[in-house]
Amino acid sequence: MNRRRLWAHKRKPFVRNGSRHVLDESPTRRPRRGSQSGMVSAELAAAVPAVVFVLAVALNAIAIGIDQVRCADGARLAARAAARGDTAEAVRAAGLRNAPDRATVLVGNGDLVQVTVTSPVPGPFGWLVGGADLSATVRAQRETAAAP
Repeated sequence: MNRRRLWAHKRKPFVRNGSRHVLDESPTRRPRRGSQSGMVSAELAAAVPAVVFVLAVALNAIAIGIDQVRCADGARLAARAAARGDTAEAVRAAGLRNAPDRATVLVGNGDLVQVTVTSPVPGPFGWLVGGADLSATVRAQRETAAAP
């Protein structure tokens, strides 16, 4: 067998560069035209931040919904306490017990007791509700004691 032929695949070709011979470091197998190598990485790099953002907005929307329900519960319980004739401090305490953190309770007197619970929007995406605070208002008829 010819030695030169046996080791021909291991030799690296020389390329003439000016007057010197330079070792060609280019790969022997050239990529196909229109190769898609690396496209999945690029698409993933673009998609992951978008998915994380959508998840953050969804979680914040859920937190906003939970706080809105808590405002309604706090207003309902405070209006019930005010309709029974409890003191203003007891009514505020009943409203704050079920309301979100940093909530305020306003009590209006009259034939119809009106209680409003207001709370700031939680999380960084307050624009989901148009920048307004969360609030719930409940009106209840004042109860009168029955004559024996």
